[in-house]
Amino acid sequence: MSCALNDHRLTLIHLLNLVDCICTMLALSSGVEELNPLMRMTIEEFGIMAFVLIKVFVVSVAATMLGQMLKPQERWPLTGLVAVQGTVVAWHVFGLLLI
Repeated sequence: MSCALNDHRLTLIHLLNLVDCICTMLALSSGVEELNPLMRMTIEEFGIMAFVLIKVFVVSVAATMLGQMLKPQERWPLTGLVAVQGTVVAWHVFGLLLI
């Protein structure tokens, strides 16, 4: 079985997640409200650094675990995650252009 960590989709998921996090912080600094109620509560209760740590940690661990649990021929859900994360980033960029 090949190593999931060599899967370029995992790298893309991690990079897109970081871009999502940066875009979220830019939007928040411009006065936009976080729409995710769990993340909004995290920011309000514990601050922006807690948001960053939780967001990056949870997505990274979940995606890596998924990649490691699946056989190479079964890793197609990673392609879906790249598409979802890419759509989220595109939405952020579009929104930031409107601010």
